[in-house]
Amino acid sequence: MQFLANLRVRTAEAYGAAGQRPAGWLLSAHRIDARTRELALAERAAGIPLMADNGSKEHIDDVLRGYSERAAEIAREAAAARAPGEVRESGAPPSLRSAAAALAREVVEACEARVAGTDWSELLEAQISLRPTSLVAQEDFCVACLIGLDLERPLIGWSIRDVERRARRSLQLWERVAGDPRCRGVDVYAVLSGFDFNTARAAGRLAAARGVTHVAVGMAAINLDRETARTYRVGRRVLRLAASAPRRYVRLAQVASGIVAGYRDVGRSLQGFHALGLGAGAMFPVLAAAVGPDVALTCDSTSPLHDAVRDHVLYDRQNFGGRLPLPKVAQAVLSDGSWPCTCPFCSPYLAAHPPDLEQARSWWHGAGDPAIARSDLLPGRPLPAAVPLLTIAEGGAGQEALATRIASNHWALDQLGRDIPDGQMRVEWARSAFARMTRSPAATHRGIQAAAQVLWGADPPLGRPQGPG
Repeated sequence: MQFLANLRVRTAEAYGAAGQRPAGWLLSAHRIDARTRELALAERAAGIPLMADNGSKEHIDDVLRGYSERAAEIAREAAAARAPGEVRESGAPPSLRSAAAALAREVVEACEARVAGTDWSELLEAQISLRPTSLVAQEDFCVACLIGLDLERPLIGWSIRDVERRARRSLQLWERVAGDPRCRGVDVYAVLSGFDFNTARAAGRLAAARGVTHVAVGMAAINLDRETARTYRVGRRVLRLAASAPRRYVRLAQVASGIVAGYRDVGRSLQGFHALGLGAGAMFPVLAAAVGPDVALTCDSTSPLHDAVRDHVLYDRQNFGGRLPLPKVAQAVLSDGSWPCTCPFCSPYLAAHPPDLEQARSWWHGAGDPAIARSDLLPGRPLPAAVPLLTIAEGGAGQEALATRIASNHWALDQLGRDIPDGQMRVEWARSAFARMTRSPAATHRGIQAAAQVLWGADPPLGRPQGPG
């Protein structure tokens, strides 16, 4: 499996400074400017694969912002109306279902207007200017927006046919791009969406019948879902999970496996599957197991960048890219003296700026061994002066430290992707990974257990969860 790093200037510069390159890059159309195009062409000249995304994320974010308040109010009313133990939104009062359906129609109209207002040929020209090895065709993103707004299928009254209608529109957009002579020699991905296994399977069947060989699925809305699932549907059966679990794990397992099942139904082979915006390393094994052994698997995410810049997080390479907040890293450094990452970015930085552990511990003990807070890592404070890689700042002395952590986070997911084998060993690797994730936080562990039940029909003995949920 390949993790494609998002081609941002600071990410590319961090890789270049360390003499490293990722497995591949992704650059979205709305991020193309003179500098990123220059970087993209240089990477392509060096033989690095590059996927040109269609820029829909920008439109999706705008739609979600425009309708989030009204959708949240409907979600609150639906939760309040749900009887104890009730897990299906179809039990909501008719007036509420009617309001949700009306809002869904507005969302669809807003999405359709944005697609119609985009010059597809101009978009394609921008993508092709990068000399990509693959590109994501223009898409219908209605289902992604509905999921992101928590307007679920039972609540808005959508049938499988409604989702098929959106899939057909996405496939029409794909056909227009894939048939353009400018795409000769480029793998063109059609974007499919689904609420669940049944709708994803239906979309997969349609794509297979159209001759689509490469499929992309947007993960942003799935990742944003903070709801809990107690059941899942396969065909006409509603099955209860062994324990409630984060719905994003259940949906990822269902949608990815549903698309593959749709191809199997038609008797066609899916050659490539790309997960747009999948940056949670704990979900990589779910994707690998759901897609199976015979499909080239890729994903991308801006999470390694945003987690380093906004959340001040370092990824744990040894624990499926688990998030290590910098104050927690600082606490560990003070306790045992070791930096938790030996990647090609952290190691050279530490060699050039060796930590003064004696000075750091002298300050810490003098302050009474306090728990480290974010404020302790700001420029000018004693701890980052002694251990510069802990500095939280985007400019000045903190700039190099931040660039190092950005690159380190990308590297952690790059390496996790490289760990996932192709072919028949992929599913066995995923099973083994599921079993090894008992060190994960409780919520992640429940998500993994639920995904295993969805994929394999039983709750395997994956151990007991540890840590807070």
